[in-house]
Order: sequence, then structure tokens, then C-alpha cells
Amino acid sequence: MFRSSRALFSQVPCPGLPKCRAPFCLFSHPASALASARSISSASVDRKRKHSVSRSPSPARSSISGNTPGKQNLPRISNEPPAPRRNFSTGLGNARLSRRDPISTKKDGSSDLQSTADGKATATNKAAGTSIRIDSDNLFGSILGSFENMTNKQRSAQPAPKSVRPVTSQSESKSLNSISTKESPPATDPPTIFIHPIKPNPPAVQQQRSQFAKVIADTLRDKQLSATPNYDASCREREIAQKTTSATYTSTIKFYIIGLRKMTKEDYSKTLQKKEKSASGKQLSTPNTAASASSGAGTAQPQMTDEEILTRLEDLVISKDKLKDCGFTVELPSAKELTEATEADKAAGGYELCERCSTRFHPNMAPLSECVFHWARPYTRTQTDLTRVRIYPCCGEEAGASRGCTTSNEHVYHVTAPARLANTIPFVETTEKGPHFPKAVSLDCEMGYTTLGVELIRVTILDYPSNKVLYDTLVKPIGRVIDLNTRFSGVTSLDKNPDGSEVPAFGTARREILSKYLGKHTVLLGHGLENDLASMRIIHTRVVDSSLIYLHEDPRLASLNIRMSLRNLAKKHLDRDIQVRSFDPADKVGHDSWEDAKAAADLITQKLLTIKRLELQYQMFNRILKSDIPPSASASQK
Repeated sequence: MFRSSRALFSQVPCPGLPKCRAPFCLFSHPASALASARSISSASVDRKRKHSVSRSPSPARSSISGNTPGKQNLPRISNEPPAPRRNFSTGLGNARLSRRDPISTKKDGSSDLQSTADGKATATNKAAGTSIRIDSDNLFGSILGSFENMTNKQRSAQPAPKSVRPVTSQSESKSLNSISTKESPPATDPPTIFIHPIKPNPPAVQQQRSQFAKVIADTLRDKQLSATPNYDASCREREIAQKTTSATYTSTIKFYIIGLRKMTKEDYSKTLQKKEKSASGKQLSTPNTAASASSGAGTAQPQMTDEEILTRLEDLVISKDKLKDCGFTVELPSAKELTEATEADKAAGGYELCERCSTRFHPNMAPLSECVFHWARPYTRTQTDLTRVRIYPCCGEEAGASRGCTTSNEHVYHVTAPARLANTIPFVETTEKGPHFPKAVSLDCEMGYTTLGVELIRVTILDYPSNKVLYDTLVKPIGRVIDLNTRFSGVTSLDKNPDGSEVPAFGTARREILSKYLGKHTVLLGHGLENDLASMRIIHTRVVDSSLIYLHEDPRLASLNIRMSLRNLAKKHLDRDIQVRSFDPADKVGHDSWEDAKAAADLITQKLLTIKRLELQYQMFNRILKSDIPPSASASQK
């Protein structure tokens, strides 16, 4: 043993004597204690050998056992069973070195270990049909060298141990990335894009894959190619990642995005169908259409009578506090508010801010400049370099490139403050008079620009849930008409109604609505009703608004109280195209208030059917949990 004579405890006897075996022990080990320890260890080794292995007396063997006269070396080899250890690979195929195969002990106490004249030991492995020559000085090297000399025939004859884990084949590794044939698209689009792991080596890092998947989702959403853009983007990105490498992934997915932006909805559907046919019976992830989303992902919608629909409609009536938070006028402006609004108008000198070009002007004076504007709202488009730009769809220009693409001789403005609206046309509350008010109606209005701001020019009322037309007429506004906003309202003239009847004035039309169709307890249905009620100057609090019961699909925008448009909701949940826009300057066909009122009513009916279907499923699951009947038997009994 190597011990320092300068250690702090070098003169203190070791407390672990005579069993201490530490080669660098800090304590003192006297020669007498060391000799007694070695003699004890030699005696214990000899005692164990007598019970395990019978040896022939040979001088060479005595050198191995450590009994050579004049030498007090500890024994190098012991026949005690070695401790369990992990299998290690020697490059010999299925041959493995275990604690049973190299040296086996017989029933009579003898062993396959045999000594030779040169001081070596030979062990016979019967399972492999080989003998291993063991060198006492280099035990591991001799065993490994002997195994390397085995022939291919001997390697194949050695069975693989059961504990060895089989190597995953290439086909099995591909199955880890393949799409399950039982996978079905979700009923609604997930709020986030899931990036599927690619095994064993993904072609790109997670952040880069997420960026490309988000570009695909934005493209599908902007082009309206799919009702579930986040889900489809996840599937398309996974398909590309499975077929590419780190060297080809970026260029392949960029070319796919460029081609996707040039596709129409029909081209996108045909591309998916071709992929399904080329998959040789393997089902690929296809986008979820709006029809399947509206039907509850393949589940038949329950049926409801008109009475049941009207009963359940009460659960969707929005509270008064929420209506106030969403911009509805729920009470008449006070006298103080009216006075403050009048004083503010006098302080401004009657000047207003143009809603189109943001120019200050006076409605009753000749304009000092032309109104140049973009009539369409800009949308965000992602370029191939992942930069986002704002584009006006009316002309294709980027935001800030020019003042606008449309020119008008007059400016327009829009007032939203209830007090200022009440100063021009007073508000009126719904009353309980009239015994023949319908229980629920659907309403939609079209507005145009006048010298008083935005005024009502058409109103449509449908009975709910039959969608029968109760009232549909054009309305003459109070102020001088500046722009009928034909591109959005669809109204081209206020001379006569389409059926040839006279166009009523604003007051006449409002009195007829309040006396026949809209009572205090009537449930009013529509989309964005705060604007319609403000244009009619009516206060009504029993409202079911489709823009409020269908939250925005983006949680971030939903938290900011940004709502989805009626056109997008109808396409997603009803698979119906409404408010089809044309970017041709000569084409000025706008919205249809009857079509919008019907779409809003159908969306609310769809929501009621979805709620009932979920209730039925919940009741069925409760019956299954409370009973011992299997789910299949319970469904069949039902």
C-alpha cells in the first residue's frame, strides 16, 4: 500500500484494522497488523476454494492462488460468483459473455476451469462449443481475445439472450412518424399549431418548424382554403418533414407555401385527393370541411321542434351588463350627457373627422379637398421571407404606398356616442303594448352616409325560427344622402321599393316596427345588433347576438373583444357563402339584409342544436358510469 508519512494521522493506528483494504489510507498500518490481515485474507480465500473448486497440486497453480513461498501477494483470481453486470457488446453478433457460460461448476464440485503448465487457465463454454484461454495477468483481454477468435458458425450457434432489446427496423421507425388511419379531423380548429415529433432525426429545429407551420396556417386562413387551418398546417408540415432532410426541408416547404398561395379552394381539395389516392390505401390527414364541422364531426344532429327552440333560446339571451360592455345602448342618455354632447359639438364648430381619409371637414359646407381612400379593409400577408405586410385587397397595394385607390367628392363621418346620436334623433325604448308581438325575430339593417352621419336605409325582419319575412322595406333617412354605400348595403336608389311600393320615412318605419314586430319581451336575433339598434334609435335588452355567442377562433383576439364576421361564421359553421365581395370597380353588388338576417338566425339555431347534442352525450355517459352495462350495449338499447 502507498501511504504518505507526512499525513496528519500517519502515526495513528487505523481503526479499520485488520480489515482495512484502502490503498491510500490516512492512518498508520503497522507491519504486524498488515501481516495478520494478509494471513486472515489468505485463509478465508483457501476456505472458499475448498468448498468450490478442487485443484491438482502443481507449482504453476500455486502462483495463481498466491501461496508461493516468500511472497505475500493477495490472490488475483477468486471463484466467487461475479456480481451481475450489464451485457456488453464484443462485436461477435449474438455471442454474449454471461456469468454462467464461460465457467460452469459441476455437481461433484469440479469445474470446467483447467490450469495449464504456463500458469494460464482454460475455461470451456459448452453452449458455444468453444474454449476460452484466461491469462491471470490480463483476465479481460484474454477473454475478449478468445471470443474474437470464434468462427461465424459458432457465432450463429450462440442464441441471443432474452434480455437483449431487439433493434427497431427501418419500417418500424417509419411507422412512428406515419399518420394513423384511425385518426379523424377535429370538429373545431385547435387554438394552437401542434408540431409532431419526427423520429429519429427531425429535419429542422422546433422553432423553425413552428414558424413555417404558422405561415401555412395563415395562408390557409387568408385564402379560406380550410375550415381548420391550424390542424391542416400541422398535418401538411408533418408530411413535408417526414419526406425531407435537413438539407432539403427549408427549400421544399418554401416552394409548398408559394404554390399554396396560388391555389384556389378547388385546387387545394384536388391536391388532397391526389395524395389520398397515391397513399396506396393509407389514409392521410385531410382538412375538416365546414359541413363536417357543422354536423358535429360525423355525429347526427338532434332534432328540435319550434317550441323547444324558443324555450332553449332563453338560455342564450345576453345579460344587460354584457350588452353594455359590448357597445349596446341599454338605457336612455341622461340630461347631463346630452348637455355635455351639445357643448362639445359647439366647441368643435360643427367639424367632423372623415371616416375614410381622416380629413377634418364640415358636413354643411362645400368640401375643401377630395376624399381619397381604400374602400376595403387591409389584411396581413406573410411573405416568403416570413415578413408580414398589410395589403389592401381592393387594389393590391401595400399599406402606406398611396393615399388610396378610390376618389369621392364628399367626406363622410360616423357617430357612435349615444348622447350625440340622441341629439340628432332621440332614442325610443320598446314597450309591452300590442298582444300580437312574435316571441322571437331576426333583424338586419343596411346603413348609408348622410349629413347626420350613418342612417338607416333598409330594414328586414324575419320570424324565428320559421325565417318567414315579416317586414322588409327601404327607409328614407332624415339627413341629406351623401353616399348610399352601395358596395356594402346593396341599395342603389331610395325612390321605390323593389315591389313598387312607396318608401316610408324613418319615423313611419320605426313606429310600425315597434307596434307590430318588436315588443319588450321579444327576443331579438342578429349579428352586430348594436349598430342596427343604434341606426334605428331603439333600446332593447333581450338580445341574442351571433357575434357574441361564437367567440373568435384566435384566443388572443377573443380576449380583446374582437369578433368574427358574419361571412366567416356562415362559411365555417353553415358551409354557406354570403356577402360575396367583388373587387371589380364596376361591380357594386353589396350585402342583402334578408340573407344576413337568415344567416344569423341559422347560426343561433346551430348553436342550440350543438348544445342539445352535448347534453345528450353527457346524459348517456352518466348512465353508462352509473350502471354496469357496457357502452355498446347501452347504445344499442337506446
